[in-house]
Amino acid sequence: MSKKFKILLLWLFLSFILTFVLSVLDGIFNVLTLIIFEIILLPAIWGFITYYSRRAFPIVNTYGLVTDMEQKVLNYMMTYGYKVRVSDCARELRIGIEDVKNAMESLEEKGLCRRRES
Repeated sequence: MSKKFKILLLWLFLSFILTFVLSVLDGIFNVLTLIIFEIILLPAIWGFITYYSRRAFPIVNTYGLVTDMEQKVLNYMMTYGYKVRVSDCARELRIGIEDVKNAMESLEEKGLCRRRES
């Protein structure tokens, strides 16, 4: 496991323990527990989810306006800030270069991306 992952797990564990201990306390600490949960635990969990599974879920929901291939390419472009190389995209998504080019052209026609001027 990487050092960042170990730190993140330690942070999650400590946040959970702290939240649990404070939740056991009565009345006065209920507000404090809520604050700690929202400030420490939830951002840590969300950071873990987004860092380790950023490509697992669709980033953009297009409600059926694009094909599955176009959705994959669009999510890839969103992940890398719209600056992508066709060959890198094709390799990572495990699809053909021509398929990526066709999807990008279709997305450009639909107004969801535009070609970078070089």
